[in-house]
Order: sequence, then structure tokens, then C-alpha cells
Amino acid sequence: MIVGKFGEDITPKFAKKLASCIFNVFESNNMSFVIGRDSLNRSKVLEQVLIKELSLLGCKVHSLGVTTSGAISFATNFYKATAGINITASARNRNFIGFKIFNGNGYAISDEQLSKLEFLYKNNYIKNYNIEPGEIIEETNFNDAYVNFLTNHLNFNYFPYNVAIDAGYGAGAYIAKDLASNVFKTFKLFGCDIDGENINEYQNIDYSCYDFYIKLSGDCDRLEIYMPNGKKIEGDFLIAFFARVLQKKNNIFTLVSNLYTNNAYFKYFDNKKIKYYICGVGEKRIVEKMLKTNSEIGGEKYGAFLNFNDLQTSDAFLTLINFFNFLCDYPQIFEEIYKIKINPQVIKKVALNDNFKSDKFLNVLSAYEALLENEGKIIVRQDKLNEMVEIFVECPNEKLALKICNNLISLV
Repeated sequence: MIVGKFGEDITPKFAKKLASCIFNVFESNNMSFVIGRDSLNRSKVLEQVLIKELSLLGCKVHSLGVTTSGAISFATNFYKATAGINITASARNRNFIGFKIFNGNGYAISDEQLSKLEFLYKNNYIKNYNIEPGEIIEETNFNDAYVNFLTNHLNFNYFPYNVAIDAGYGAGAYIAKDLASNVFKTFKLFGCDIDGENINEYQNIDYSCYDFYIKLSGDCDRLEIYMPNGKKIEGDFLIAFFARVLQKKNNIFTLVSNLYTNNAYFKYFDNKKIKYYICGVGEKRIVEKMLKTNSEIGGEKYGAFLNFNDLQTSDAFLTLINFFNFLCDYPQIFEEIYKIKINPQVIKKVALNDNFKSDKFLNVLSAYEALLENEGKIIVRQDKLNEMVEIFVECPNEKLALKICNNLISLV
């Protein structure tokens, strides 16, 4: 994803220049694009620039309006487009905005394509308008087609649960209103009154009033599921649950997860002889590893889940439907996964600086890694966008995990 602060890093001028670079990366005969956005007014401004520029460059543009990242991936195949673009703050706050770009097969674009985009942008590449403008098509009923795609994955007429769905004022609000009535007998929607200014802001509700409370990210590629007791069903729970169900159904598959997944689940996979691969952090790394290893499913701790048999990117609604399909068919497996004793994990952030590269920090880090051996893990990660250093510690002893994390933070 190309992302930055709106009005600083990302502006209409940036979007105009980006359109030329995107054109160059995908250049071919009879080019067409699908373009959508999240619920923010600033996303609409950037959307209008991209649509206009790509049209002036001779491309056909399918304008989808407010929709989700999963829907953009679906749309690239649905309209047989050259590529798809979603303009979204994603899971970030409203100060940020960015561009998620999908190739014609619905996959996130490669590192090589991103590198080429960066090279072209830094070298001020501008494509001249030397052909007739392309057609702009307002696909006003696209979300209906997407909802039909989702409901085709239902195994039941309705799920027998009372659920709350919180769209956080994001793009999911436009889908949830139509989808929920086709999926649940009893439901309540929150965060669906879009104001164009807020996103990823959620309600404080009483979990005990519902069988499940579901939070959707701003562009609906991730979700969080909460039980009535407030316990969160994290992404790595879903990975284990889905993998075990597929195994019970005698499906042949391998899965991909990343370093943040709790070691307790990796031990569970080993015990059940479920084949898996581990990749770096981020959905993009999961997709790359899945393609490289011919894996069918993948996911990560923070709620992204991919099943290439259904869609080529993570989609919160599709994950939700599969979750309830499996829950209704295999409640005993849900209970089995629920009983797994996971290791405590501690995550803290501190302002970005170079202290985490110092010899003192690296020596202490190595000592702690040796102390944990195979019983835990430490991940130190730069978040350049938010100018933070993130330190993640997992081990069976919560006090020890907290102590290690605090001590490392103090050195940074």
C-alpha cells in the first residue's frame, strides 16, 4: 500500500502524478481500471483525480464509489480490468490516506511493480495525453453484485446468532446494511451513519448483549470478533479454526501465517500435522508466500485471512461468512481451538530513533533471545510511517514478557 498523511504526503497533485506512473506500470492495449474508495471525503477528492487522469490517458474507468478492498479485488476479475485501485485510510485514522493497488487477477501488486512506481514517481515521469479520452462508467449497482458474490458462499439460509456489526464509519457500512439482512436472523449495526470525516472509530457496547460483536476495519480487509465475555477471537484463532475444519473435511491444503501468530497455535499445527509456512509481517508478505508455496489459505494475528479459492485478498465479510459456516457445521472444533492455552504477548511502541541499532541494545536483545530459546520470541520492528519502534515479546510467563519488553523499550 502507498500511504501517507493527507495534505502532506498525499495530495491531489500526488494522485495526478501517480496516475501516470500507474499507467506506465500496467501499460498495454485497451487498458481499463476499477477504482473505489472508502467513506472519507478526502478519498473522494483523490478518486476524482485518478479517474480523470486515467481517462485522459485513454483508459476505460469503472467508478465503483464507496466499497471495500475485497470488493476491488473481486471487481478486477468481474470487469476483466487491467488493475484495480482502492483509495483508503485502511485500518489507520482519518489523518492518513493511501492507495491499495491490485493487478488484473485481483492480487496485490508485486514488490517489483511497487519499486517501479517509486522509481517513476521520483524521476517525475509524466505521460502525455496523446489519444482520445477513455470512457468513464459509473457502476452504481456494483455493491449489489458484490453482496451476491458474498451470499453465494452461505451454507445456511440464516445464521442463528444475535450479532452486532460495527463498521467504524468505514466502507463496510455500505455492504453491512444489505448483507446482514441476508445472513443473520437477529443483528444490530453500529458505525454505519457515514459522515465523511471519521473512520475506524468504534462504539463502546455491552458485549454480553450479543452472541458475537464484530468490528470491521475502514476498508474491510480485517475484522475483530468478540465473545459475550469480552474475549477477542484473534486472527490466528481463525487460522487454526479454519485449518482444522478444512482438515476434517479432508481438504488438501497448506497454510501461511506470520511471525506474530502465537507459538501455541504453531504447536497445535504440529500436533495435528497441519502443514504451514511462516512469513514476514503484513498481508502482502502472506500473499507472496502463498503464491510461492502454492498454499490455499493464509492469515495473521490482526484479523486478515485469505482463501485463494474464494478471493485473492483478505475480505472481512467473506471471512465472517466462512467463520459462521464452520461454526454451525463444526461447533466442537471451535471449542477445541477455544481451549488452546495461548502464550502471553506484550507489544509496546516508542518514538523512532537509532538506539535500537546500538551495540548495547543488540547485546541485550541477544541475551533475552537466548533466555527464551524455543519458549518464546522477540520481534523488533520499525514503523517509519508513524515514526515508532515496535517491540513484541511472547513467552509463557506474562511477567517475564512484560519485563523484557519494558527493559528493551527503556534502551530505545
